[in-house]
Order: sequence, then C-alpha cells, then structure tokens
Amino acid sequence: METMIKPFYGVMCKYEKHFSEHGVRVNLSHWHENKFGLAALLRNHPAWDEEALAVVLPITENRGIDRNNVNQRKSDMLMLARQNNLSYDDQNEFSAALTAATDEYSELLSEGSVEIIKDRSGVKCVAGQKATRVIGKICQKYGIDRHARYNVVYSPLADALSPSEVRKKALVSVHPCAFLEMSDKDNSWSSCHNLRDGSYQSGCLSYMNDSTTVMFFTVDGNVTGDYNKAPKRNRQVFCYAEGMLLQSRLYPNIGDDEAIKQYRAHVQELIATCLGVPNRWVLKKNHRNESNKVYLTAEGSRQYADYENYGSLSTLRGLDVEGKIIIGGPAYCVCCGRPLRNGNVKCGCESKVVCQDCGQTVPASGARYHEGVWLCCNCLRMCAICNTVIRNSGALVPAFDRRGNVVHICEGCYQGIIEPCANCSVRAVCPSAQSNCFCQRIAVAM
Repeated sequence: METMIKPFYGVMCKYEKHFSEHGVRVNLSHWHENKFGLAALLRNHPAWDEEALAVVLPITENRGIDRNNVNQRKSDMLMLARQNNLSYDDQNEFSAALTAATDEYSELLSEGSVEIIKDRSGVKCVAGQKATRVIGKICQKYGIDRHARYNVVYSPLADALSPSEVRKKALVSVHPCAFLEMSDKDNSWSSCHNLRDGSYQSGCLSYMNDSTTVMFFTVDGNVTGDYNKAPKRNRQVFCYAEGMLLQSRLYPNIGDDEAIKQYRAHVQELIATCLGVPNRWVLKKNHRNESNKVYLTAEGSRQYADYENYGSLSTLRGLDVEGKIIIGGPAYCVCCGRPLRNGNVKCGCESKVVCQDCGQTVPASGARYHEGVWLCCNCLRMCAICNTVIRNSGALVPAFDRRGNVVHICEGCYQGIIEPCANCSVRAVCPSAQSNCFCQRIAVAM
C-alpha cells in the first residue's frame, strides 16, 4: 500500500485537489483490503504487470470506414476541382464519377459504381477494383492531379476509404490511479467521473474501494509504462464475482457494438485463464429485471450507475448463480477521511495539502500550487527582487534591503547587485559598518 501513496498524491496534485496524508491513507486502506481478492486472481495471468497492477494485453482493432470522414474528404476534392477551372460539363462529370466511387463507403467498387464511373467519366475500371486507385485515374482524366495541393487532398481521402488495423494495449487494472483517472482530463473525451469538473468525482473512490470492480481501458500500442498517465482511447467498468461478469458502458464509443463485444471477449478469456477453467460463458438476457438481477449498488456508493442501463451480464457456463455482485462502496474525504455525502472527493472540512518536497500535511492557506505540485511556505520562497519562485531555499542568498530588513534574493540578482561593488572605495568596511543601510542600491550582500 505504501507504494501507492505517491501516485495517489500525484493525481490529486494534477487536478489541484486539497488532500492530506490521513485522507489518502484512509482510502488506500479500504482499497487494499477490498481489492486484495481481485488482485490475487489477476496475478494468475501470465501477462500480469506488478508495477501497473494490471494485466496488459496487446490487441489489434480493425478500423472501419468513417462515413463522415469520407464525406469531408470528398468535399475537399470537389473544392479542388472547382479551383482547377473545369468547364461546367467537366465539373458535373467529375463530381458524378467521384460520388460513385465514394458513396458506397467501401474499399472496393461494386458493379453499379463501375457503370456510373465509366458512363460519366469514361475511365475504365472493373468491379472489385480499389476505389482509391480509380479515384486517382478520375483525377488524372480531368487534370486535378496537377493542382499544387492535390497530394494534400488525395492522401486523406485515400486513407478514409482504406480500413486499417490499429494496435493498442488493453489493461484490466486494479491500480488506484486507474480508478481516480477513469476519465482522465488528458483524454480527447470526458465523463461525469472526471476529477476536474465531473459531478460524480467521488464515484471514482467508490469504484476504487469495492471488491468487484476492475478498470478496463486501452492506450496506444507504443505505450510501455506509466499506463495510467497515458491518454485512454477507451474505458469500461467491469465487475466480477463468483463466476459472474458485468460489463458497463463503453466510453467514448457508447454505441460501438463490435468493440463492446470484442472487449467483453478479452475480459472473459482473461478471467477464465486466471481461474484455470474453460473459457465458456453465457450472455444473460433480461438481467436488468428486478427478479433476475444479480448485481446491487452498495449502500453509500457515490458512482453513477451506468450498468443499470447499459450493462451486459455473462456467467461461466454450468454455474448456478446464487450470490450477488456488490458494486461500489463508501468513498472517503481525501482530507479528513470521513465518508463523503456529495459528488466531490473532499467534504466541507478544513482544506489541507501535502507538500511535495517535505511531505508534511499543512493548511492549504499556508501552501502554494507551483509547477503542478503543492509546496508549503517553508519549501517555497520568492526572490525579493525579481519574484522568481525558488523551491530550494538553499538557493536563496540572505541580504538587507535599504531599511535594514533581512530579505532573500536569488543568485542571479545577487550577482547583479554586487557587480558595482568591485569599484566601490568603501567595500572593505561594508560588512563591519553595516553601511548597506545607506547604500543607494536596493539590496547588498549581508
């Protein structure tokens, strides 16, 4: 548990949250106690990563053709044709041929598309030929390929019509930070569990502190560590207990049935491998009816229950379901450690922070947020001349101001101040006579 304290601090600092060592430890103690069973189960998998506290799986996804993207790229090509000063008839013929090559949103041309292209443009092609290749021929026919921006417009259109494989890494994680940042602000998408401005921020702690929830998320395939800090491409809550697996809503691709099915298959196989049993699951129907429900939201939970409307339930084949999946649990204030009654990670108690440098919990009023961390007044000083913030107080030089008061200045200002002293006739007696009180400069070395 001790190794999780600093990562927890890091997330709190990232979102400028007030927190104390006590509040963090309260939450981590509940996490450690309740996630012990799930962590022990997942450690049976050959792809378990102890540092990440997750099973890390390389996966490949087939990227289909995005119709909106194709439409936009086709529009760009038509704009290019208009800039090429085609005749009225040629413009119409080019537009009709290009539309026939793209409007089926397919990598390969159909018989119907081929007939229209040959009839309107005269370009020879056959069914089953790649649409991108024929589009290139159509552009050559009308001289569009000689436009200065042709490659800039053609390449994205060709990519849009070409399905491809996307390599990712999928993680099934029990790491505290995977729950805290289940809706990372660095993502291109967000949800109500975002610690920045979400209305269910404390729900992250509820999921973190229960005994059934694991966080499933995907990152780019080239990510090799610090997975929780990488932008998440997809994220889904899975809950497991006694051979029962509940899959919640997929973010951000809510209606992507193919991805939902694929991710469910990955987690089912993973659980079966960890249990050492055949990978045979039954997808349950009508599981949302009260009489058929085998999952419950725990009392005191703060999460938004996506699974009530979007969840799918599967069970290991041959299992007689008798127990319940209990989802969520009490979330505790990250400052005072008392149970939360609202959607924030902190209640109305005194605001505290943990200093990044000395590790002490101090009142928030006696600290400053600097370069992504909280620092107490003892660890954070400012130069009295240039106002530069100095984290290491040893890097400041003590000096007098013109009133004789002790101030602290940075090394750069110190060197600038004493430079004229080299030509001063009284510099030898300055320290003993405290003549700096009468010096015309702002400050001198003490």
